[in-house]
Amino acid sequence: MFLELLSFLASLDTGFNVLSYLTVRAVFAMMTALLITLFLGKWIISKLLQYQIGQVIRDDGPETHLEKKGTPTMGGVLILFAFFTSVLIWGDWRNPFLWIVIATALLFGLVGFVDDYLKIKKQNSDGLSRKQKLLTQKQVLELEPNLEPVFDAGVIYENAMHARDPHGILKEIFKLFIKKGGKFVQENIKSLKQINENETIIESETEVYKFEKSVIASGAFSKNL
Repeated sequence: MFLELLSFLASLDTGFNVLSYLTVRAVFAMMTALLITLFLGKWIISKLLQYQIGQVIRDDGPETHLEKKGTPTMGGVLILFAFFTSVLIWGDWRNPFLWIVIATALLFGLVGFVDDYLKIKKQNSDGLSRKQKLLTQKQVLELEPNLEPVFDAGVIYENAMHARDPHGILKEIFKLFIKKGGKFVQENIKSLKQINENETIIESETEVYKFEKSVIASGAFSKNL
């Protein structure tokens, strides 16, 4: 917006040409956003408290996190308002990269708004479903407070699980395999050849096996086939 007035101001005093420099406008934009945050921050926080828009904390989380219960949430509204206002005043609207930054900020702001809204509406800390959610470093640490903060973000996958005793599970599967008529043979394999989609030949040091299907299980320290 201000750039539209720059040519007129420069005709009155050439000193205004300094505002055409990106670095100068970046500093003024930062100062504008800071002043907006300082002047409106207390008022917005009081309004969030008035309408009981507070943080919802999981009951099964660390006790230190319970202190945050009721802390005003949706503070991103203030940050985005300050950001968009400063960009509106000091940004070059003809620059396509500016619109990319605005669209990105608006998109992430919308995701955060919907996430906080769902938390407040449902009165739980779930927010967006796990299938939809990308987590910030802070959110990951809220879920797993014992992790070292050596990461920037995280992703939660729907229906993901982990086993406390994978060896015990494997033993039970093996017992079921034997019970169903399976056979366990431990040998050194010399070669493996797939004849077609329904026939695989595995040659060991003592015997040749033919199977309709075969599964190769390998790990980080497996040798090259």
